[in-house]
Amino acid sequence: MSFTPISSIGAAAAWLFAPYLALDLYVRAAFAEAAAVGIAPFALLGLITALERPGVASVALGAAAIALVPLAHNGIALLLFPVFAAVVVVRAAHSERPLRTAAAGASAVAGGLGLSACFWLPALLEKHFVKTELLRTDFFNWSVHIISPWQLLWGRWGFGYSVAGPNDGISFSLGLLNIALALAGVVIGVRALSRAHRLDAMVFAGAALAGALLATEWSSPIWARITTLQYLQFPWRTLFLPALFMPLLALFAFERVGAKASVVLIVLIVLVSLRQTQPAGYESFDDEYYAPASIGAHGLESTTRREYVPRWVQIPLQYTGVGLISPDSRLLMRVLSARSTRRVYLVTAPAAVTVMESTSYYPGWAVLIDGRETSILPAPAFGMISFLVPRGHHVIVIDLRPTRVRQFALLVSVLTFALLLLAAVISWFWRRDGAGPRFDRERFDLGGWTLGGLN
Repeated sequence: MSFTPISSIGAAAAWLFAPYLALDLYVRAAFAEAAAVGIAPFALLGLITALERPGVASVALGAAAIALVPLAHNGIALLLFPVFAAVVVVRAAHSERPLRTAAAGASAVAGGLGLSACFWLPALLEKHFVKTELLRTDFFNWSVHIISPWQLLWGRWGFGYSVAGPNDGISFSLGLLNIALALAGVVIGVRALSRAHRLDAMVFAGAALAGALLATEWSSPIWARITTLQYLQFPWRTLFLPALFMPLLALFAFERVGAKASVVLIVLIVLVSLRQTQPAGYESFDDEYYAPASIGAHGLESTTRREYVPRWVQIPLQYTGVGLISPDSRLLMRVLSARSTRRVYLVTAPAAVTVMESTSYYPGWAVLIDGRETSILPAPAFGMISFLVPRGHHVIVIDLRPTRVRQFALLVSVLTFALLLLAAVISWFWRRDGAGPRFDRERFDLGGWTLGGLN
């Protein structure tokens, strides 16, 4: 796709001033989700480039861009990957070379999943290690936070909370001007002479509409039956989709109205949305307060209801610092080394005693006493690492090791990277040796990506 610079600036303005992005940044302070919202356009660009100009380089770059989405936010990835699949299917079905187009798109998406497997695969397969059942309590219940359809059109901008019913303290409006531009873009895009533009307009419109409807009570039967969706906690998170794809639809409208009208529309978008691009207030920021030791001491978390605490923790203990907790006051201990994934202690025990280490039990932790691994258990109720210390002087090492799932996931990511790199190298040498298009100093074409003017 290609548009004039002013049209691109207009779409960028519609995206930057989308109400949902302002909600993430200035109301919810959901910076991880906002980062994924920022990465999503690059991932979509990488995928479309791979589809339009299939080649090893375009597929590899597309896969790298797509991999950033799950690494930023798994909820956004859950919503965006079905759209990626739809883009591939629609583009391939109407391509002059459908198999090649489908292979390029599928390879880019699969490559993105493979590169990011080190994150999302353990998160998916090891979710039962934490208290995910809290995501289905009354506070997080999707049915409490689903919104009314009219809230998509209007809502009082505020800094409150999402509550049951239509009286939320925050706004879920998509913006009337944004909606008007998107609707105009759909009409113009579908009637466009370019087949690629028509296909993209239809897919983008479908994604925006699906995201808007999934946020409303009209989609309650879907939320009730698809358990995976319920992990999003709040149905209105699907408004990310219209926040991304409505500005892309607006591209067609900006392209049609011309430069002068586009400037006017951009100014209107900024003026209408400017009041939403400011926080309720400001807090002083102290780097030391957010240092690792301070985070542990103050119990700072990024969760709402401690929903990612290990499931063995029933009674959370107050911060005790680094060390061993023993019922025998005669036990002597000295910390030799303390890092987040490895602790080393010098211990003298007058008698055999069961101790707790000041870290919550989680699969992967190992305890070595004088170089020999010993069995560990989660302490009853407290859920801390618990093990038996024999009588005498000992060096105790507590080390966090990857589980088999994490090892396998890392292997998948490494192999995916190696395959993409190997394919790029083979393609480069194949073209350089004359088996493919001629290589010269002025124009180097690798898989559709062109670098001109090499000297």
